[in-house]
Amino acid sequence: MPVCSLCSDSEHTSRTCPNIFCYNCEEPGHDLRGCKAPRRLNMVCFRCNMNGHDQKVSGRKT
Repeated sequence: MPVCSLCSDSEHTSRTCPNIFCYNCEEPGHDLRGCKAPRRLNMVCFRCNMNGHDQKVSGRKT
C-alpha cells in the first residue's frame, strides 16, 4: 500500500487521510477544493514552487 503524502502514514492514502488539512484557510477537516474561504493568492505550490495554486493543480493557473 502506498504511503499517505499528507501525513506519511502507511495505513491509508491521502484521499482517505483522517488528518486532512486545508492549505488555504489552514483549518483541519477539508482540503483546498472543499474550502469555502476566499482563495489565498500567496499560496505556494510544493511541486513547482510558484504562487497562486497548490500541487494538485500544478501546471494550471488558478
